[in-house]
Amino acid sequence: MVVAGFVTMIVATYACGHWLAGLAVGVLLAGWRLLRTPDAPPVLALAFTFQWVQVTLGVFYMGLTGAALPAVGVLAIGVLLVTFVPWLATGLPQFLK
Repeated sequence: MVVAGFVTMIVATYACGHWLAGLAVGVLLAGWRLLRTPDAPPVLALAFTFQWVQVTLGVFYMGLTGAALPAVGVLAIGVLLVTFVPWLATGLPQFLK
């Protein structure tokens, strides 16, 4: 399972052409692993995934389609993702309380 996660991160990095895509996939996989509850519906994992998609969709869209987004010219998407992806990762322990 761990090897599959690393392979997925490497594929995302090469497919999108940016290392932040691999980091984002790693955070998503870690979130799913940590938020799994055997006796309850996966509501926390779904909420985490929804937030993750909102934060990282631009990197995957630009990497897979090659289209430049207008917001990228105004804001550096790398700065945003370097700020928000670790924020998502550090927010995981709060869900576990």
